Amino acid sequence: MVGAKSSERMAASDLLVHPGRSQRCVLVVEDNDVNAVILRRSLTNLGLDSHRAVDGTQALRALREFLFDAVLMDCQMLVMDGYEATQRIRATPSLAHLPVTAQSRMDDHLTKPVRLEELRAVLEAWVGPMQVTHSIAGQYAVNFDTLDRLRALLVAEFDATVRLFLTDAGGALTVVEEVFESGDWEQLGRAAHSLKSTSAYVGATSVSETCSRIVQQARDQKAHQMDAMLLGLRRGVEVASAALKDQLGRAH
Repeated sequence: MVGAKSSERMAASDLLVHPGRSQRCVLVVEDNDVNAVILRRSLTNLGLDSHRAVDGTQALRALREFLFDAVLMDCQMLVMDGYEATQRIRATPSLAHLPVTAQSRMDDHLTKPVRLEELRAVLEAWVGPMQVTHSIAGQYAVNFDTLDRLRALLVAEFDATVRLFLTDAGGALTVVEEVFESGDWEQLGRAAHSLKSTSAYVGATSVSETCSRIVQQARDQKAHQMDAMLLGLRRGVEVASAALKDQLGRAH
């Protein structure tokens, strides 16, 4: 959260420009400039248009004037916070159907910092399938600095090690999903932790970070948002695997 001066810095054109309806559009309600830039860039990479409001009052004004497919709502803001804004949205018949995604207590929630695959998973549940190229997604899914260090360490064994991860990751993902369905929180935490550590070694940071969140949810025995996390994990493994395959056979 930032102070009122941040809101004052935002140009009026950024607040109430009519969003283009040539593609699906998400209203980003966020008072932190850096967070807003990152969220909007992520939405662009998912093939979505976006429009920003810096507090609940501006969000409600935008929702009265324009059509949106979903709302990404920050909870802690000055003037009007996300909780009050969401209550008012729900109390407005023409807006009651609108999906509102936030950190908690809304239709869905995301934990900051928001990861591309988790954002995609949550939004797809509300607005339908999205297209994101492996090349764009791979930039988020794999830390290539980590991968280069691993290549320098393993040298001739690098390709074999990456192939081993690619083989094991699919099986580990299946175990995580099956254990969650069984309701065994302890085993879920162990399975996610195992995938978390191996993913970190090969630079699959998006997978590792999602696993870390699943481990925490399992420790707290909280099922809320787990479906979206698991979907994000599956997509993260797919994207990271594609990016890692592209690295095979490359000289150091």
